[in-house]
Amino acid sequence: FVSVFVFYSRSHVKKKKKKKPPSPENDVRENVISYDDEGGGEDDMTAFDIAPLQIPVNKSKTEGSHETMEMTDLRRHEILNIETLVKDYKDRNDDDYSASFLDDLRNYAFEGPGSNAESLSPIISS
Repeated sequence: FVSVFVFYSRSHVKKKKKKKPPSPENDVRENVISYDDEGGGEDDMTAFDIAPLQIPVNKSKTEGSHETMEMTDLRRHEILNIETLVKDYKDRNDDDYSASFLDDLRNYAFEGPGSNAESLSPIISS
């Protein structure tokens, strides 16, 4: 009986040692071993579309004076009524029939007054 038990236990241990490696689809060791997080660098230049954040440099001369005044106000860090500013832009674009009929998304960042953080900019807060 003891010899049968020893034979069975040895054969069972050998089966464990001969375990098949996982298939290539299920093998995650390669990803962990050769993981290299250097960052995208120049290879990642097209991952984020910066175009919606860019302001055109050469605007048409017909819109000039009103927008120049608004930009001057922004440069002086004067407090703007953002609701009026957005409404002015909306009304001007609603009346412009030469513009594209497609809506487009603009991303804006505005640090309004009344924030407990005072500023999101590390330059101003230092």
